[in-house]
This record gives sequence, structure tokens and C-alpha cells, in this order.
Amino acid sequence: MAPRAAIVGSWDTKREEMRFMFSRLAASHLDPFYIDVSTLDTDPLDPGTGYSSNEIRRFHSAEWNALASSGRGEKIDFMAAVAAEFICRLHREGQVHGIISAGGLQNTVLATSAMRRLPIGLPKVMVTTAATGPREFQLVTGNRDIIVVPSLSDLAGVNMFTRTTLDNACACLAGMLTLAENPGEGIRRGSRLSVGLTQMGVTNIAAVAAIRRLRELGFEPVGFHATGSGGPTMEECVEEGLLHGALDMTLHEIVSDVMETGYSVGAKGRLERLLAGDAPVLLAPGGLDFIDDWTDNFPVGLAGRRFVLHNSNLAHIKLTVEEARRVGRVIGGRIAGSHRGVDMLIPTGALRSEAEAGGKMHDPEVDKALVDAIIESAGPGLRTTLFEGDLNTEGFGTAAADLFARISGRTTCGGE
Repeated sequence: MAPRAAIVGSWDTKREEMRFMFSRLAASHLDPFYIDVSTLDTDPLDPGTGYSSNEIRRFHSAEWNALASSGRGEKIDFMAAVAAEFICRLHREGQVHGIISAGGLQNTVLATSAMRRLPIGLPKVMVTTAATGPREFQLVTGNRDIIVVPSLSDLAGVNMFTRTTLDNACACLAGMLTLAENPGEGIRRGSRLSVGLTQMGVTNIAAVAAIRRLRELGFEPVGFHATGSGGPTMEECVEEGLLHGALDMTLHEIVSDVMETGYSVGAKGRLERLLAGDAPVLLAPGGLDFIDDWTDNFPVGLAGRRFVLHNSNLAHIKLTVEEARRVGRVIGGRIAGSHRGVDMLIPTGALRSEAEAGGKMHDPEVDKALVDAIIESAGPGLRTTLFEGDLNTEGFGTAAADLFARISGRTTCGGE
């Protein structure tokens, strides 16, 4: 049976583009079908080719009718929620192996609301005008693996620009559904217990050592880059049971959350989902002593502060003692708000590379203020273990892996 590919779009405004995608996907030996997410009354779909917006809303007609006098925004939000529910049900029934859409901001919101609820690994392609210019990918992708294709021209019919863009997008989806080993299945868990691990360049030596040691102990470690979306994605995967637990050793995203600026800004509420569950968790204060920000954007400038350039535009800026205390109090508060005890491995030295003795980011007073604030704010629910030395070392990474294994109750772990 050919893989089924859902084409999501508003039949009232994107009919021409949807028909073009249908023909290209069919020519690639897929079984395409339409999902109409129009917020206006539309003509019927081509017979037998998909689901109309009326069919999608049929169990919510009362709520939809109540929105008759509402604005466009309320109707888009309603349709996005209903369509996501409908598409997820089709997926559970085995009727969706891949999904594609094309459009401006309205169609992007409507389609990606469903894509962000589908499993990681299931092919998702979004052709969007929202991916051009200074845009944040979080708007489109959330914490899911959506392939984003920028539409340099507006999607107002099929023309010499959009024909090529849509053809490339369809070829992308077709390739994933016809050439992948297990098309449309999403991520497949192996026999080993999977462990999420947060890392970034300034904690990479420790992270690589932890990954190596976890593998020796029989786990399957999965690294997440802690610069905006990696940490929240890992937490979501733990919550959903895709990951057995987490060695959350790089909490850097919390700094941007507290400072309300920086490259990683937007990762709100880090640790809250992770500590709300019961999966084994080990924390470490990796990367908490600095903010990464554009050199022309940092609110108080760089004068008089310790910093190193990550590249010509982005700087790593050491926190002040008071800023460090603010960050530490937020982390400690989130630990204190957990229903269970939480373990943290704390180095006696630097919290990142270049902050060790002699490094440009060396300021032990800041590091101590941060760690002390975590411990004081967390209260009795925090169990601390000290490591003699700096965090970004192979020794710390190995010790963290061993401690996580003990916390999870498996010092060796050949399989589940």
C-alpha cells in the first residue's frame, strides 16, 4: 500500500497550490489526500480526495456556529485546534504517514498546529512565507522536526516561482516516504534505555565523556543542544516516555529566560515539565554563569564586563554577582516546586570552558553566588553531590553518567 500523504490547506484560498501538490505526490507513487482547514464556506472538494472543513468541524458545530460573529483570529485558532485533533486521530488510525502544507501565516498556523502534535520522525514539510526575513523558527516548528521551506514569493497561485518551490517540497516529502527505512513510523525505541542529555560548546568535553560512559553502562544517550529549543524538546520527550530520563547538565536556557534576552530566549519554564514527572533526573549547573547575546543588542553593553566573542556578532557575557543570584533563585525555586527530591552534581570549579583559573571568563565569586542561590532557594528537596574540579572536563562527565546510573537504579543496563 502506498504511503498516505496529507495535504493541509485552506481550500478557499490555496486550491490551486493544493491540487498541484496532489498531482506531484501522486506522480511520486504516494496516496495523497486533502485536509481542508478553511475558515470560510467553500465549494466541495474533488470527490473522494479528502476531508472538507465541514467534515472536520462536524463534531464541533455548536462551538463553530457560536463564532459566527467573531473575528478572523478567533476562527483561525478554533480551526487550528479542531484540525489538529482530527489529523492526530487519522494518524492514530494509520491514515497519515506524512504531511505537507503551503501558505502564508494563516495556513502556517493552521497546518503546523497539527504537525507539532504528530510524532517526532514522522515526515512533516511546511512551505511558508513566514520563514523569510528575521523570523524565529519557534513560530513554525515549535519542538518538532518540521522541515521548513521558505517561499520567497507569496503563495498566490502556481507560477514560475511557486511551481519550483512546491515541486521541491513535494519531492522532499516523497523522498522521506519512499526512501526511508521505516516510512511514516516516527522514532523507534531500541532495547536500551534512552537518556536525554543537554550540552553546548562550553560543556561539550563533559557531555562527550558522559555520553561515552552512558553507552558503556548500556544506555542510549541522546544529546540536545541547550540554546533555545533543545532543553524544552528533551523535557517533552521525557514527559511523553520517549526518553527514560535526563542528565540535564547544561541549564543555560534558564539564563535567557531570567534575563529576557540572549540567543536562547524563549525557552520558558525550563525544568518545570521535567521535574513534574517521575523519570530519573540528574541536574548540573552547566553554562549558567553567562548570557549569550548579540553584541549590539545586550541592554547594558559590554563595557566593564567579562566576555568572549563566540563569533563576530555574538558574545558570551559573564553574569554579575547579582544576576547570578537571580538565576540561581529561579532554578532553586523550580526545584523547590517539584513534588519529589532532585539530585544535582556540582563542581567545585568553573561551570563552563574558559571560566577555569586563568580563563577570560574566570570569576569564582559569580560561580559561587549562583550555586549558593540554587541551594538556598531549593531547600531540603535538593540532594547535592560535589565534584572536585571544573565542570567541562572528562572527569565530570564520567562522574555525572555514573551518578545518573545510580539514581536510575541501573549501574549496568544491557536492555529493558
